[in-house]
Amino acid sequence: MGNRSVKVLSESTPTPLKRGKSLSEVPTSLSYAKTSKERLSILKRRMSVPVKGREPRKDFKPSAAKLAKEANDELANAFAKVSVKDDNVIVSPEYLCGKLHDYRTLPVESFKPGVLMDLETCWTVTAFPTLAWSIIQQIGACGIGNENGDFDVCCLLPVRDYTRDNIPIISTPTNVQMFKDTLATLKQNPDNSFHAWMHCAGIKQSGSKQTFDTYKKKYIQKYYTEKDEGEFIRLYMDSWLFWEDANNKRKVDIPLGTIAYHKLKFQNEKGHKTLLFPIEYALRLFMGYCGENPIWYAHNGNKFDYPIMEKWFRILGLNYYCQPERYDAKTTAMDSYRKKEVWSKYLVFDRNKMQLTNKPWSKEDRKKITCYDTMLEIDKHKKSKYDDGRGALRYTQRDFGWCGEGLEPAWPKPVYIKRSLKKGAKDRTEYKWPDGSTTKTLYSFKLQDLCKDNGIKGNDPSAHTALADCWTLRELLYRVFESEEAEDSKVSAKLKYFF
Repeated sequence: MGNRSVKVLSESTPTPLKRGKSLSEVPTSLSYAKTSKERLSILKRRMSVPVKGREPRKDFKPSAAKLAKEANDELANAFAKVSVKDDNVIVSPEYLCGKLHDYRTLPVESFKPGVLMDLETCWTVTAFPTLAWSIIQQIGACGIGNENGDFDVCCLLPVRDYTRDNIPIISTPTNVQMFKDTLATLKQNPDNSFHAWMHCAGIKQSGSKQTFDTYKKKYIQKYYTEKDEGEFIRLYMDSWLFWEDANNKRKVDIPLGTIAYHKLKFQNEKGHKTLLFPIEYALRLFMGYCGENPIWYAHNGNKFDYPIMEKWFRILGLNYYCQPERYDAKTTAMDSYRKKEVWSKYLVFDRNKMQLTNKPWSKEDRKKITCYDTMLEIDKHKKSKYDDGRGALRYTQRDFGWCGEGLEPAWPKPVYIKRSLKKGAKDRTEYKWPDGSTTKTLYSFKLQDLCKDNGIKGNDPSAHTALADCWTLRELLYRVFESEEAEDSKVSAKLKYFF
């Protein structure tokens, strides 16, 4: 009214002013605010006014590093999600797979008899495994096409840091913190690697508490207590002292018999059911178990198990090399290890302080190990029921954060993303999973997904050790390549959950 003009901020009721303070004295712009209280008042007033275009942003995304850390921590917590009913389970091939095939035969006539092998390794400090730093915790294997027994050996820490010019490390940590500090020195994730090692060594989780899963379902979560951690340290120290005794000779002529003898003697002397072996002795026993002309099968072996094994062969002076092959086709897997500089960004030394990285790995004067990657065979082999290239549904990603009780989680809906504004450009389909990851399809060739798709407990929390993974992979091969049901299996695999 009159000569006075008032700036109307909105049609909503204005904020009451304190007595004796005029409207003109209250700043409406952050640039004129003199104190933190005035700035806060302006922000609150703006956010309370329903003005179009002035809503709070909700599209903030965590950094890639934070997402990687969260995923790493969540995967580590998977070791704790064991139901009470699993405490007294005797893990066996029958428990994991149900009805078994005759493993003296072969899944496909053209396959060669050999051993299925698997490694359990430490968790490196990086979000994804760094093979140059990987340390073997456990070696497991079982026969296929023969009557070989089961190989199951858990390992001690290496005595030297082979990523830093063979610097000696504390190979006999006397307490939990010392062990974790040693793991950190070796570029391993201390907590995750320590608890994974306990799991491989057969240490049971004695702690339990009631909690909720991602879907707010109550369940009993088990975890390692300080008592459990102390039990593992005692096992580790007793194992190290056992091998320091000169009377415990390290023979390799009858590998499975030698392993059984040492384990029984250790149990009688110290009362432990598990014995940890020096890494070099474990590898020598394993190669003795594989025979004169070793043939290996491993899932994703070309990118994980085989390079790690060859690295440790070269570190410890064992003259073997891994040669990946495929049935009915050629493969170039690991050719780069022979022709290019290996792991040029990292340093790895052998026991004689000779650098192994930044140069090709020669096959000269080394014995060949024929290696087959079962992931490739299941995907590409013409007799596989997954030869259409789709694989199994991603059960493990769908079930992330689910305790396993009640209704199964729903499958994610596809999200269509415009690739380009150019004419003729096609949209990209993505699926977002509970663990925060995104994929282009609902299918994968992960071992756990393939096992569940074929009625096998591939990710059973009471197992999930190197030998248990070998048992499930072996039975999986027979079910994937089962000849009398091959055509029916192919049809059902293509039509099942058709999207």
